[in-house]
Amino acid sequence: MEGTPQDWPWQRLLLIGILLVALLLVLITWGALSERRAVERMAPQERALLFQQTWKGFELLCQGQADPGLVSRCGDQARFLKEFPECQEDCRQQVDSFSNRASR
Repeated sequence: MEGTPQDWPWQRLLLIGILLVALLLVLITWGALSERRAVERMAPQERALLFQQTWKGFELLCQGQADPGLVSRCGDQARFLKEFPECQEDCRQQVDSFSNRASR
């Protein structure tokens, strides 16, 4: 049994709500991956230079006793550094270590 015509508006609203939530999830995922795609499209020399500059800034700003007011900024930089293939074992350990401290 399909339901009465009075039930249809609620079904339509539910369907529209589900579609809007799905669209929102797609947009969030697309946005989260945009930095990774941008880094991957860079020329290797440009990417390496950007990595080095970002890494130096991260070390200056976030290593040691990072100011509590900068925790959010350091977390953003840590996430950005992880997008680079140049962020190898030592980089990942330091970035992950900071991420662990920032989430406490």
